[in-house]
Amino acid sequence: MDPLKVLGLEPGTSPDKARSQYMLLCKQYHPDKNSDEYAEQQFKEISNAYKQIEENPSLLDRSPGHFYSGRQGETFQVNLKITSGDLFFGRTRSVKYKRLASCKKCHGTGSKSMNTQICGMCKGSGIVKGSIFRVVRSDNQCPECAGVGVVIPRDDVCGYCKGATLLPETTLQKVKLDIGYRNGQILIYKDGGNDGPFRGSNGGLYVKLVLEGDRRTCIRDKVLHIEAEISPAQHMLGDKISVDVFGKAYVCNIKPLDKEVSIAAAGNPVKVALLVKWPELTDKSRKLYERILADEKKAMEASSGSSESVP
Repeated sequence: MDPLKVLGLEPGTSPDKARSQYMLLCKQYHPDKNSDEYAEQQFKEISNAYKQIEENPSLLDRSPGHFYSGRQGETFQVNLKITSGDLFFGRTRSVKYKRLASCKKCHGTGSKSMNTQICGMCKGSGIVKGSIFRVVRSDNQCPECAGVGVVIPRDDVCGYCKGATLLPETTLQKVKLDIGYRNGQILIYKDGGNDGPFRGSNGGLYVKLVLEGDRRTCIRDKVLHIEAEISPAQHMLGDKISVDVFGKAYVCNIKPLDKEVSIAAAGNPVKVALLVKWPELTDKSRKLYERILADEKKAMEASSGSSESVP
């Protein structure tokens, strides 16, 4: 995108004023000071724009009818907040983000007539040979077209995009999730980034998955691991219990002294860790445990006595 437009500068701006504007925008959009989710991306664009001006100060002096741009759209990253339930059920989520899209009025040409002119200096390559005393030194960006390879006459500049060929838009990217995905994983969408200026190729979109929710629930090796509380009696005797899996109830049978059981939910394996929850003692439960303790002592004494009588 045109670096002057990114920095809010007019052609003919002095280098000192350009730097002052750059420093002002850096303070405004620095991720440490701006909590907006797009601040980091804007900060990067501002830094890249000023870098282009530092490398080629002639960009400040060019005609308003000429616009700088690369040939490929920018690739960038957005975050998508998800839950373990989204992964487990393979839900489709959408992420909203801002991108630069080809101007619909001029179809990404920057020209009202949609007929751009090949730059006479670089013959459309965007590059000219730099030399000193007629000795060729290196390839440099063409100062006439700012590396684009085309120029637009002033009277033919598109009134909507002002010749930049691109305009900001908000769009949605649908993301089909899978139980095998993990927190921090990055999914790549080849053409989801910025459109290429002057009908160039699109940049890519990186979608980073950010897992949120109950930490007691996790997915490892495509297996959901959850926890369920049971009573001491259920632990000792076994029982039929109801297990909640992301808002849906599944019945499973537990055997005496089980620490973990396996079930299937929505076609996926689930391992349920059984946590014994000890309730507060009531008078009734205390008497019950006292009787159990007395019976256990009698059984132990009887067992000890029979062992001693063996010759």
